Amino acid sequence: MTCNPEHRPTHHGDNKPFRMKCTLCGTIAESWHYAAKAPKGATKGMASCKCGNITVDSLGYKNLGRVFEKQPGTAEGVE
Repeated sequence: MTCNPEHRPTHHGDNKPFRMKCTLCGTIAESWHYAAKAPKGATKGMASCKCGNITVDSLGYKNLGRVFEKQPGTAEGVE
């Protein structure tokens, strides 16, 4: 079985948050995996935008996470 390098856990070196932008308030919800080496003050686990419309949760893999929207279609990906 071959392992795609894009699907390796971020807490094993490639520490990147999962980020989504709310189109209602314009802020970014940024979630770090609980086992990642996140910067001081960063949100580990679920995080929300300022207005609370979207909530994101990093799954620990590059560009992979869950997105919950109160109003569907109001979250967009951010690099």
